[in-house]
Amino acid sequence: MKKRFLLAPVLTGIMLLTACGGRQAASKEAYDLKGDAAYTTMTYATNGAAAVAEAPEMDWDEEMADYGSAAEAGFSELSGKPDVEESAQTASSRKLIRNVNLEVETQEFDDLVAFLESSAAAVGGYVENSYSYNGSSYNGRGSRRSANFTLRIPADKLDRFLNDVSGRSNVISRNQNVQDVTLTYVDMESHKNALRTEEQSLINMLAKAETVEDLITIENRLADVRYQIESMESQLRTYDNLVDYATLTVTVSEVEELTPVVEQTAWEKMSSGFVSSLHNIGRGLQNFGIGVVMNLPYILVWAAVLIAGFFIGKAIIKKTIKKIRAKFEAAKQKKNDVAAAEKGAPAQS
Repeated sequence: MKKRFLLAPVLTGIMLLTACGGRQAASKEAYDLKGDAAYTTMTYATNGAAAVAEAPEMDWDEEMADYGSAAEAGFSELSGKPDVEESAQTASSRKLIRNVNLEVETQEFDDLVAFLESSAAAVGGYVENSYSYNGSSYNGRGSRRSANFTLRIPADKLDRFLNDVSGRSNVISRNQNVQDVTLTYVDMESHKNALRTEEQSLINMLAKAETVEDLITIENRLADVRYQIESMESQLRTYDNLVDYATLTVTVSEVEELTPVVEQTAWEKMSSGFVSSLHNIGRGLQNFGIGVVMNLPYILVWAAVLIAGFFIGKAIIKKTIKKIRAKFEAAKQKKNDVAAAEKGAPAQS
């Protein structure tokens, strides 16, 4: 019965020790604090002893002593001073997530698209998402092709890949975002290590539990610890993927003339503007001719309708005018007859 009363406060003490150990290790790795390992171990041992002392007198001192020793060993390992080489490696290794957006234009659309796909695979990356538009439209007018790629490129080869893309296209805009997740990563990894220590201690207690209540309590805590460990490992793998592979988004547009990337002189601006105007006029006449030929069936149909309407309208108007004229002539003749009749009649006395 004493074992059952003692188990809850002991587990509570160990959970508190684990949380403290996780924070202690995270602070040490993230900020490289020069803590005293002996002092840290003694502090945790004192806290653990205080937690056990508050419990009633127990019969299984040996089991709890073994459990406390295992936990203390784990905390000592987490709070101990790392080697000089390991500290230098941690300080120089940053967890950086890089995201780059490129907008480029090219006169050789097919070659650039093939280059992006093949080069990504050549450097160990892959195409995560792609979209292409072939430039066609329902009216057949001169639209230009375009494409959008989301590439995952190894972070250590991203700069070289960007230089290759810039050499094969005209870069219109470039946007880069770097997110430093070093502190979050180290804190999460330290917390996971502390939970691993608690997991092993709970396994040892589970093997020595004698009552059903003790088994249920320990198994529930063990399941919760393992769930947290799996969740943290999943997040750490996600961070590793984002850190190891940078995300590059490339928008490709096909153009007839590349946009100048350097400032032009006044003479160059006038010359290029004059040539561009002539080019636009020629392209406008060409599009007009294409539009006329494309819409020729509609033009013929509407022309026939208009011509038919013209003649029908002309006939209707002519007929209407004829009717009006006939009525006018009839009215005029009637008036003349009346006037003649009045003149020929004898005067009344």
